[in-house]
Amino acid sequence: MAAAGKVAAKRSGSWLAVAVLLGCSASAAGPDSAAGPDSVAGPDSAAGPDSVAGPDSSAADQAPDQVAVDAASDVSSALQCKPGWLQVLSQQGPLCAPDVPAWGALPAMATPVQAAADGVYSDPRTQRQWLLKTATVLYNWQQAQAACAAEQSAGQSDWHLPTAAELQTLCNFKYMLPASDLPLAPTAWYWSASPVASAPDKAWGVAMASGMATQVPATTPGLALCVRAVAEQVPAKTARFESDAKHETVLDHLTGLTWQRQGDASGLQPFAYAQSYCEKLPLAGGGWRTPSLQELAGLVDRSTAQPAADAVALPGTKAAPYWTNTAYKGAAIYAWYVEFFAGSSSFDGDQTYTYAWVRCVR
Repeated sequence: MAAAGKVAAKRSGSWLAVAVLLGCSASAAGPDSAAGPDSVAGPDSAAGPDSVAGPDSSAADQAPDQVAVDAASDVSSALQCKPGWLQVLSQQGPLCAPDVPAWGALPAMATPVQAAADGVYSDPRTQRQWLLKTATVLYNWQQAQAACAAEQSAGQSDWHLPTAAELQTLCNFKYMLPASDLPLAPTAWYWSASPVASAPDKAWGVAMASGMATQVPATTPGLALCVRAVAEQVPAKTARFESDAKHETVLDHLTGLTWQRQGDASGLQPFAYAQSYCEKLPLAGGGWRTPSLQELAGLVDRSTAQPAADAVALPGTKAAPYWTNTAYKGAAIYAWYVEFFAGSSSFDGDQTYTYAWVRCVR
């Protein structure tokens, strides 16, 4: 296996100083592991099917050496992506792909993807097509980018390795093994094109056993899905967030969600408190709730860390875990939280003994 070379993905700057990235979920495999909640330890995620050790090589072929081109040399300094978008490689050259929820708020339950005759799967929610044929070979991160950039399936030349935001739209937390509507390897994980800002030698991957994303060393062998946009949504507003300082709320123009700007100031709290606090919150007329995992992870800004959130739109965000309302499919006593140290999430939040911060949404 050829070693991974230079980082190939290129991230744009701030979106008028406001840029956040979608995260379906992410594990504490990177620096986040040092900043977990004050809690009794939950299940050992590093020892389960979401381990960053990668899928069993006996179930997938090794990537051929000729795929391991220096993908970084194809990154264009002339191509300027919109803030929150990531420069990715394709057969037709560098492209800009969203690493923010440009498709808006997704349904609570994933819409089943539709299979085409040529084996390409279409997701009408995000206007994306997915190619699974590359998902039988083990690649390091650079090889995964090059493999998708070489694709011309269905007569298209804009296939690319998905950003973390794109890849995590495939997660469906109603299921496990895999946590997706696609027929993916139940215990394998898949590369994204998104680098880890706080660890240049790592990139984000998604373990489809539970839907958990994790920081993976770039030389680690993993699987790859390729994606292309059938149609790209164009934000109606230049700035993603619109703050209302008077009412302490912030509107996300991408998803249409309104967030509590500061969050609950009372400190780390158990799961039941978070649900009750948001339901009773009278702020700006009430109607609040705790966010789903998809919603809260959408606030993560993976271009920064400590905290991995926009400091202007979401002031006071702690580099610490925040509760979601999403239960872990594998065990009813656990719930997901999003860690804003670097942007990871975990399903080992014991609803009784784990404590996390609270930010409400409506």
